[in-house]
Amino acid sequence: MSHLQQLKPIIYKSKGICISDVISLQCTSSSGAEETKKVKDSGLEHKVSYSDIANHLKTSTEIYSVESLLDSLLKEEHLFVKPKTFTPIEGSFCFFNGAMHTIIAESKEGKTTFAKEELSKINQKVIFHDGDSNSTSMIEQAGDNIRWLQPTEPDRLLDLFNILVDKSVDFSEYVFVIDSLQNFTGGKDLDSNNGMKEIVLRLKKITNTGGTLVVLHHVTATSDSKKPFKPKGNSEVLYSSSDVTYGFTRNDGLTAIKSRIEGIENGQQLGYGQNPPKTQVEDEL
Repeated sequence: MSHLQQLKPIIYKSKGICISDVISLQCTSSSGAEETKKVKDSGLEHKVSYSDIANHLKTSTEIYSVESLLDSLLKEEHLFVKPKTFTPIEGSFCFFNGAMHTIIAESKEGKTTFAKEELSKINQKVIFHDGDSNSTSMIEQAGDNIRWLQPTEPDRLLDLFNILVDKSVDFSEYVFVIDSLQNFTGGKDLDSNNGMKEIVLRLKKITNTGGTLVVLHHVTATSDSKKPFKPKGNSEVLYSSSDVTYGFTRNDGLTAIKSRIEGIENGQQLGYGQNPPKTQVEDEL
């Protein structure tokens, strides 16, 4: 029996349930299973947390080893993040299921046009959150799979979808486009470390329920054309939070700046895939 299984009765007692026997969710005895069922039915079942383990280790008189602690921890799967594997979205050369993609570019380079055309090729449903109020012609050129929304209050619209996230609604069939990031900050500061973290955490609720996220964002203006693109705001937080960050120019298409997706390397030139752009970008912000 693991040390963490021994810990469970202590936790249950602290929540007002007195259980004298050791409770294990994998227990085989009929009495143990009956007690476990009582805990579940009470609605007070509690998963062991890191704080629970820390408190138990500090107060226990038992002698632990590194291996015994690891063995016990690894039985509590909810304490660890499962590595993500990203599969390409069928019909696209640069977008991946369940990933957060950030595309950064200067104004009027064509990032919105690119995203619209590339996402029009896929079979998944796309919800395009247009906070930049792009032109009617831009919207009319979107594929039938794209629902183009131009909210009067972009942040409030995003909040509505996040309520569904909190209710564990499955978003795995949807791609959400944020155009552009500066319109969906929730009042937080793009430039500060904590502000950008809060902005990104709010957005990544979508990927936490299986959805795919495409964030369009502007770069910091620079007169030196040889310098690599740098996104507005706290770039390190944005890079570390995104599964892949692309730079985009009208002439060269996509370049991978930072990537944790297998098959997409930092600095890799992806261009436009196999298909050049179809439409002009004069109406794009």
